[in-house]
Amino acid sequence: MDQCIIKDLVERVRVSPSTLTGTLNRMKRAGVIITRRDSGDGRALRIKLTPVGRSLEPKCRELLPKLERILHAGMTERDKRALRRLLSRAIENVRQAENNRAPRTRGTEP
Repeated sequence: MDQCIIKDLVERVRVSPSTLTGTLNRMKRAGVIITRRDSGDGRALRIKLTPVGRSLEPKCRELLPKLERILHAGMTERDKRALRRLLSRAIENVRQAENNRAPRTRGTEP
């Protein structure tokens, strides 16, 4: 995440810009990140981890597999694939709604 542009991060984490902005604002208030205008594109904001943010990174990387094990407990590989597919569809529906487009319905024609 260090030194990335917010627009790129929105695409990577697959959340709405408004959701990400709220999260980044809280991280900024907590002293985890700083933001600055991109030197190449003054409209773009670049995110940089502070020393505090960088110190939290190893713990976050350690916790992620544990969280995945908890979330996937009792699921088969097929269940996990279905969950990813359904969550991706739900995220895409939200994105389309944010862009004022009707979500695609399975089995219907455009």
